[in-house]
Amino acid sequence: MEIKYSALKNLLLILIPLILNSSQPKNNHYTQTQATITKLEEGISGRRSVVTATVKYATKDGDSLTSQTRILHVPFIGALKDVGDTITIEYQNDNPYLIKSQGDSFLVNYGLYIVIGLGALFSIYRFRKAKT
Repeated sequence: MEIKYSALKNLLLILIPLILNSSQPKNNHYTQTQATITKLEEGISGRRSVVTATVKYATKDGDSLTSQTRILHVPFIGALKDVGDTITIEYQNDNPYLIKSQGDSFLVNYGLYIVIGLGALFSIYRFRKAKT
């Protein structure tokens, strides 16, 4: 049974970096910059809670813009950032009002489901180990 646990651990060590690296594909049509959070709004979208941040940032042309993006948060606790904090965003070169941040990644959208699934797997493992 120890071999299966070791194999599961090794599989997770391989899959987690792959998920993190593939969560936001690199696109040459976006420019990365720093933005300052000016306002936070919490809400519910469907079955998910979301935190939307209004951010102020400067483009490479020197224009100062304001837009909104989802940011990383923990359900029932709230955002991990606060008003006045700086975050990294990417804005579209053709339309700099279209931005994306880490809040749009695969892990943010499905991270809670992954944690629940891993918890279930480890519980099943511990239950089977206790039976033998």
